[in-house]
Amino acid sequence: MLKRGLNHPTAGTPDSKAQAAPAQTSEKDKTSDVAGQSQVTSTAPQVSAAAASGNADKGQGGSPQAKPQPTQGQAADAQGRNDAQHKQTAEGQAAGQTVILEKVAPSFESKLRHNILKMPDAAWEASGIRIFGRKIRTLVYTTDLAIIKNCNADAVFAVYPFTPQQSISNAIISASSMPVFCGVGGGTTRGVRTVMLARDVECQGAMGVVLNSPVSDVNLRAVAMSVDIPTVITVVSAQTNIQRRLDAGAAIINVAGGKDTPDIVAKIRKDHPGIPIIASGGKTNESIAATIDAGANAITYTPPAAHELFSKMMDQYREDAPKTEQRERTATDILRAAGLIHG
Repeated sequence: MLKRGLNHPTAGTPDSKAQAAPAQTSEKDKTSDVAGQSQVTSTAPQVSAAAASGNADKGQGGSPQAKPQPTQGQAADAQGRNDAQHKQTAEGQAAGQTVILEKVAPSFESKLRHNILKMPDAAWEASGIRIFGRKIRTLVYTTDLAIIKNCNADAVFAVYPFTPQQSISNAIISASSMPVFCGVGGGTTRGVRTVMLARDVECQGAMGVVLNSPVSDVNLRAVAMSVDIPTVITVVSAQTNIQRRLDAGAAIINVAGGKDTPDIVAKIRKDHPGIPIIASGGKTNESIAATIDAGANAITYTPPAAHELFSKMMDQYREDAPKTEQRERTATDILRAAGLIHG
């Protein structure tokens, strides 16, 4: 388009700015297409929820809004903050390639809570399971409140080798800052008690109930009918009739087959492509990756015992490093700083 009051290009002479605009639009369209394809290929269960989440990033017309290219002046102003980012973009454009910059999540750590238990890196590669809109990829398999309050898992897998008790589940759910899946029996504890426990933990705020592998299909159906949260059934053998478990009301399969877990997961995934699967991943990134590759959507991780974690801290305390000096020099100074002594 020609602008009035400016020098117009002569007839037959191409306008360089007019030519540059289509090229930028093409690059934006490519970027939007790549982003759209990455959403479509997601393997997480409950695709409708994932699609709804993805639509929130789009404009009112239903199509992605193209991100405007920064002007030369804006790029100069931001150069000090994003040198590496702009360099990567410039190199990609010079090579004629579409460049998608990685988004980095800011992180906050306090002076006291920086030493938390972190889930293995490989576990975060799982697709996850969306439950009530929340994606669950990692579950810490413990009832230790100290570990639950100091780890970065998505949820707690609170299953233990004793008869489930409401006081235990209530304590874990109340203290946890993340969703909790509670064990409600299925082995020694059966029948009416499993149904009552399931109803109780739902009222306490549990995200799901977990039944042990020996539970009957009739008992499983009764529990599934009594609650409005997912019923998780544990599978320990490749010979388990998964279809019967699903027909009885199981919403999620939890595979705990020891060293055979990846093989069991692969068999279940082959026969039932769409069902959500939680599986134990072992202790190493390699074993966890193998379980995810077999088809697991979420990983349960058994953390080291508390005494193992504490022994590492004690080794650090035993080192002959200089002691950190406190600002308060005497016990009186500490009490005065705490407001317990005045004057």
